[in-house]
Amino acid sequence: MNCYFLPILVFTHWCVPSNEIVGTTPERKRTWGSLCQLERALRSAAPCTIIIRRNIHMIFDSISEVFDALLSNFGPRGFKKPKDIAGQVVLVTGAGNGIGRLIATKIATTGCILVLWDIDEKGNEETKRMCDDLGAETHIYRVDMSDRQAIYSTASRVTSDVGVVNIVVNNAGILRDGGDFLKKSDDTIDATIRVNMMAHIWMAKAFLPNMIEQNDGHIVCVCSMSGIVGAKDIVDYSASKFGAFGFQEALENEMCHRKRNIHFTTICPSYIQTTMCDRIPLSSSTNFLSPNHVAEEIVHAILTNKRIVLLPKKTYFLYAAKGLIPRRTFQRLLLFVQK
Repeated sequence: MNCYFLPILVFTHWCVPSNEIVGTTPERKRTWGSLCQLERALRSAAPCTIIIRRNIHMIFDSISEVFDALLSNFGPRGFKKPKDIAGQVVLVTGAGNGIGRLIATKIATTGCILVLWDIDEKGNEETKRMCDDLGAETHIYRVDMSDRQAIYSTASRVTSDVGVVNIVVNNAGILRDGGDFLKKSDDTIDATIRVNMMAHIWMAKAFLPNMIEQNDGHIVCVCSMSGIVGAKDIVDYSASKFGAFGFQEALENEMCHRKRNIHFTTICPSYIQTTMCDRIPLSSSTNFLSPNHVAEEIVHAILTNKRIVLLPKKTYFLYAAKGLIPRRTFQRLLLFVQK
């Protein structure tokens, strides 16, 4: 800080004679007053410089992280080396069919120990057989994801039977029907909220404590673009996904604030070519995502610790534009990205 006041000292001692500094004439008072004002200005600027200097590492780290995220999301697939999860326990909910089964079979080749949850016992057994054929150690449990106590009790069984779960993939979700929100029953709405949102909260309460104790873990939320952009005809489903997305983000922020080494990944695909989307009245021009492609992106995101993955990639621009452009313009953009 002394460097800021050196010019003042030089000016005072060499440019202004000492016999002129002390005096009562208006000129002498103005001279000394100007020096005092300059000194006060420099003193007030010094803390700002110190703040910038202290935060320079944070600034450079942030810039580096932004470029890393851009390259990770839009660069070549092999940009980031996947982590080794051999021997780790990976739990996948909704593994009895669809995206859950594809996630399980794709991650089965990593050498991890698989724990598969689903209410559909027959479908879950088939997924287990497929994973066993790929050489994975697989454990299956029948769980109703709308039942809080069932989640808690089964989580305790898993910890006792298999060990601490390292990666939780919250994939289970339901969409009973599409159409007019006001025509949907309260039971349908309640079930949708419980499975698609509340189950994520209950899963975190069940498995996060062990992750915190080990200071290591990974929670994955298979969400939806309708959890970022409100979707007509599936209002209850969209609301449940908004809740899941918000919970995941808030929990990540809390763990980050507490300096916990817990990773969070949120996947938001657009419409996928599955039986679930058959229940939604969509335009014939709607472009559906391949379930296999979505599952590959989910597994890749897990292995590279990605934070948020939007599918298809052009929906990143939709996400960025949401709060910046007028509603009607946004609606037109929404129709465009769905094609």
